[in-house]
Amino acid sequence: MNLDRAFDMACDLITEHVYNKFDAGLFAWNNCVLSIGKAYYLDDGTPIIELSRPLVELNSEEEVRDTILHEIAHVLTWGDDHGPKWQAECRRLGCRPEADWGDSIVKVPHKYELWRGCDPAFTGKVWYRKPRMTVDRFLCNTCGEGCFEIRKVK
Repeated sequence: MNLDRAFDMACDLITEHVYNKFDAGLFAWNNCVLSIGKAYYLDDGTPIIELSRPLVELNSEEEVRDTILHEIAHVLTWGDDHGPKWQAECRRLGCRPEADWGDSIVKVPHKYELWRGCDPAFTGKVWYRKPRMTVDRFLCNTCGEGCFEIRKVK
């Protein structure tokens, strides 16, 4: 989805549903690649809803709208997490009352993975950004050598 359109949609929905109750509400972008949306409160009680730029760009307008409403439901039922009050609020707002949407959200593919030289079929940890750590100090429990390597996914 286009980021400008997502921003307009978020502002409209926050104004419609959050300002009515709090007379405040802010929207922000983040660069998270593991979660498309996030809701929290500032110390002064102002609710914040954040969306992930990379994930918004990969997903449809329908998914992004559902995510915004999902986060608004968190703001309106703070402390209930994904409990019955939150689920009821989701239904009232018209979004899915589900904590995890599984495969419905398009995810950012990982760029780096841990590779083990003695076992090419090994699937290890994955990273979305280049890791700062080195793996030369790790010993393999299969061959007893330091055969680990971090490789860029092609």
